[in-house]
Amino acid sequence: MVAFFALLNSTIAVPLNWQSLLKGKGFWLEPITSKAPPIPLEQLALPTDSPKMIIKKMGCYVCHKIPFFPDSRESEYGPILITGSTSNLIIASPGYQEQVHNGKAKATTAKEYIKESILNPSAFILPGYEDPKNPELSSMYRFYGERFTEGGLEVLVDYLLTLTAEDAMNDGLIIGHQ
Repeated sequence: MVAFFALLNSTIAVPLNWQSLLKGKGFWLEPITSKAPPIPLEQLALPTDSPKMIIKKMGCYVCHKIPFFPDSRESEYGPILITGSTSNLIIASPGYQEQVHNGKAKATTAKEYIKESILNPSAFILPGYEDPKNPELSSMYRFYGERFTEGGLEVLVDYLLTLTAEDAMNDGLIIGHQ
């Protein structure tokens, strides 16, 4: 009886990924790419986590300045996260289109670009953010596919799509011209 209520509670609290259930893999709590040994749930980005919780779990604020995220104020390693304003501009840029032509990048929408940037950060590297030892690689952590569930990635990407240059100006991260 206790097991039944535990299962019922988990189906209410965590959305089922029916395809994985039918394949015998259970709930939507699996990393996008698998790793042995399994990563503890408290270190995975889950669909039930808030965007700010995911940012903390994944350590995004360590490298990126993020509007309205005070812990990120001193970050200097990655670009500022204003992807709601920049993603489509990056996709349209000649540098990104060259990577598409070379088969390294493939995003056509802002949402696809943000996912690609998280799961395959070397698909396109913004100038100045290359790995100093190998300019073909991004300096960003390359193994987030092992730390994100599909649902957790969706939560973060949807949040990042809302962050704009105006947010960064309002938060004092960048200075804009009137």
